[in-house]
Amino acid sequence: MITFLGAAPLQVFLATLLVWGVAALATYWLGAYILLWAFRRTDTEVDDVILGVSRRPVLLLVILYGLRNALGAWGPALPGSLWIDRIIWALIAVTLTQWAARLFVDVLVYYIKDLAQQTEAIWDDVLVPVLERLGAPLIYILGLFFALQFLGLDMTGLWVAVGGGAFVLAFALQGILSDFFAGLILL
Repeated sequence: MITFLGAAPLQVFLATLLVWGVAALATYWLGAYILLWAFRRTDTEVDDVILGVSRRPVLLLVILYGLRNALGAWGPALPGSLWIDRIIWALIAVTLTQWAARLFVDVLVYYIKDLAQQTEAIWDDVLVPVLERLGAPLIYILGLFFALQFLGLDMTGLWVAVGGGAFVLAFALQGILSDFFAGLILL
């Protein structure tokens, strides 16, 4: 590959790093100034909260992917390139997990609580705490599984065990869950 700095691996690495650095700066500038200015002019607060939660993870994702792309210029000549690539993918998975959990807690649960306060239904008073307590930990567990899989650990047995455990648990709790959802419907 030939870049504006040259064709040597170091030159390709530096040129790719420079391009992704400019992309990271553009992403930061877009989120910190343009979108913030535009979202403050809207009537709702949900877009402000989403932007506040999303600015850092998106910037970190651009930086991590840019670093991964720039390190690809070295190819297999870089010592430990396979492990560096795995670590970067695991960091991307952790960043996406943190972002998804924050979006779930800060945006979705917050607005479901707000909607629950506006309605007079009793079922949402039961459902909101269940979502609040179970949602984020499930997202973190799923993200941990993906991060460990990106690091090269074989998670097949664990995925099978979790799936089988969930099936057994759902089958064992069938009556309780049936009564729970019937109670929600009655409320």
